[in-house]
Amino acid sequence: MTYFLLLAAVLIFSVLASSAYLHWGRKYGPYARPNFRSLHKTVIPRGGGAAIAVSALAGCIYLYSTGRLSFGEFLVYIPGGAIVAAAGAVDDRLDVPARYRLPIQVLAAGWVCFWLGGLPALDLGFATISLGWLGHLGLLVACVWFYNLYNFIDGIDGMASSATLFICLAMGIILCRAQQQVLAIILGLLAVSNAGFLAFNWAPAKMFMGDAGSSFMGYIISAVFVESLWHNAASIWSWLIVGGFYFADTTLTTVVRLLTVPGWYRPHRSHAYQNLARVWNSHRSVVLLVLAIDFLWVVPLLLLSLKYEAWAIGVTLLAYVPLAMFCLKYGPLYANK
Repeated sequence: MTYFLLLAAVLIFSVLASSAYLHWGRKYGPYARPNFRSLHKTVIPRGGGAAIAVSALAGCIYLYSTGRLSFGEFLVYIPGGAIVAAAGAVDDRLDVPARYRLPIQVLAAGWVCFWLGGLPALDLGFATISLGWLGHLGLLVACVWFYNLYNFIDGIDGMASSATLFICLAMGIILCRAQQQVLAIILGLLAVSNAGFLAFNWAPAKMFMGDAGSSFMGYIISAVFVESLWHNAASIWSWLIVGGFYFADTTLTTVVRLLTVPGWYRPHRSHAYQNLARVWNSHRSVVLLVLAIDFLWVVPLLLLSLKYEAWAIGVTLLAYVPLAMFCLKYGPLYANK
């Protein structure tokens, strides 16, 4: 089976799996019920991200069966990904408290770091430095943050899946150019799995992905990120630029709430994209705005950083300045507008 046929098969499987989950979810739940932090007005099934996980994992199993994944990669992407998705599905059903979710996230990040070798030497564009055990610790923290980031951007219809499609498309092309076809295909599997699910999650959403999907996607992308650094197939700056809007919104929102809101860690709906969706009364418009930012601002700067690698840090900072200004303007301080 060629890669193209594999991606097409997984796309079809994702549509069927998502449709089946929607039928099941409407009967048996779990449900997202409107509350003080929600941006929907009706009861909607959640946990549909399980269809994304099952579809992408099926593709990864095929890759391993044909010898394209090593044993370490098999352990990371298949049982590791399945356990993360299953833990997310349990959370969707039982609303597991954060104090129990965090240890699972740390273990998942440690699993990735152990089997993929932790953090390699960091390429700054003009120099390469090795951070040793501090780098491994930093990578562990970064992976845990990334899992939560994906949960944070799953706050309006279509946002998390469209973000995944963009990130996987952009980084998949970069990895292909670096002759890392298998890593690119793993991102492709995640992209087509999301595309199938997005047919049911685009505004107005028929179902939500929940932690079963957001945790799984954060886990898989973080694993590909680590592997791409070891293969010198993509720089950390490319990853930071590609995820620019999503990193800026989630990180700045968390920092501002930490400094200004008692109980900042509690559930909320004060991310910039959520505030705009509420004020504009349109999830679709906000998702399209973010995608426009991705393609009209992020992509040109990504290409610039690839062309002038010695200036990649400066280009990354340039990419984040307007994104940070946007997110500060419409983030937590705009929540009461």
